Amino acid sequence: MSTDDVRRIGAPRSLQSRRHAGELHRIRRDAYIDRETWAALDPAGRHLARMRAVAASARTEPLFSHESAAIAWGIPLVGVSLARVHVEVPAESAARSRGDVVRHRREHRHGASQRARGLRVTSRIETLLDLAADRPHPVAVVAADHLLAAAPDPDALRAVILEEIEGRRPFRGARPAEAALRQATGLAESPLESLCMVRFAELGITMPEQQVEFLLDDGERGRVDFFWRREGVVLEADGWRKLEDPELLAGRMPAEALRDEKRREDAIRRRCRTFVRVEWDDVWHGHGLRRKLENTGLI
Repeated sequence: MSTDDVRRIGAPRSLQSRRHAGELHRIRRDAYIDRETWAALDPAGRHLARMRAVAASARTEPLFSHESAAIAWGIPLVGVSLARVHVEVPAESAARSRGDVVRHRREHRHGASQRARGLRVTSRIETLLDLAADRPHPVAVVAADHLLAAAPDPDALRAVILEEIEGRRPFRGARPAEAALRQATGLAESPLESLCMVRFAELGITMPEQQVEFLLDDGERGRVDFFWRREGVVLEADGWRKLEDPELLAGRMPAEALRDEKRREDAIRRRCRTFVRVEWDDVWHGHGLRRKLENTGLI
């Protein structure tokens, strides 16, 4: 979505008439977007549209932080609202949070601002530290996992982040950020997998191996999300999403993908003691995950 998609309503008569005809969706005061474009956007896309609207109406270019910076960087978020845009302002600023904009005061910003999606935002590391300081633990773990997974050298990035934390102590987000980095491995391939690792730690069970490959009957390899080797337990944390996601279907019809997945699962079941699938509700609320793990004997 480009800046042109977010339009300001001022003098242009054509935009005014489209607004009254119901062809435009109101993002905020004097900022509109084509209704069909808005309807096609996912939550992240709608938040980005709100950010562009805020930037268009600001007297000085805003510095986006927290969830807003994460959206610009493509960092996944779980369990947070995207209804309001987050910006950072100097500590001495008299501006307050109001309406659809949350303003975060900072004494000083350690890292220079950067640009993402054409907007001025906090750096990836700064964004992670802000999320760790101000949001629940799973939010920071998911963000840290994503950054580590995307890095050419995850260990080097982890060292850089830890060095940054150590160099600016004391600050409120230090311990939460370190806790998130302890749990983030960079091996999770989805936010759901990251959240699983958080729940495993909360349940006090042994941490599994991640992304383990099994040699299947046809000579191909099947990779599983989690494997407790000693107990012989495999856990897949995508449910049946792969039967609905066009990217994962890779041109196959759902019925064909279902047959392929069933053959894969049967082959893996012959190489482990127990095979478990969990979905978002199981893991987010935790009760379903606990029950399924209790049935395996891990708890």
